[in-house]
Amino acid sequence: KMDWITARRKCSIEHAWNVLCERVRADIDTWAASTEDSAGLKIEISVDADTAVITKNSPRMSTSKITLRRKAHRIIVGMPTKGQNRGTSMMLTPLMTEAGECRMRIGGSDMEFWQASRQILESFLFGDDA
Repeated sequence: KMDWITARRKCSIEHAWNVLCERVRADIDTWAASTEDSAGLKIEISVDADTAVITKNSPRMSTSKITLRRKAHRIIVGMPTKGQNRGTSMMLTPLMTEAGECRMRIGGSDMEFWQASRQILESFLFGDDA
């Protein structure tokens, strides 16, 4: 039988924060290892208890960054500013699915942690400013 109480407790904001930060770090490492001609481009992540900052440094453009902030029940992701546009943000909320799996809700979509990492990183790593 499903122990939904334990599964729900495990799907806490602390668990979601740790898993998401580990996944983002692993994805950045994979990207760095598979990027041959990065032209001096460096992407780094620093994480503390409630904040993670992903920084992109390149000799040919200004530094940009993504900031993840852990709040009481959600993670707020601040995306970089593009030109004159203000940076956007997204809200990620941990939830337990009907099958008892821990997922992240972004907008109206329930995503696995790799999908949440992709939402955060994809345009940063592969977009116009990459």
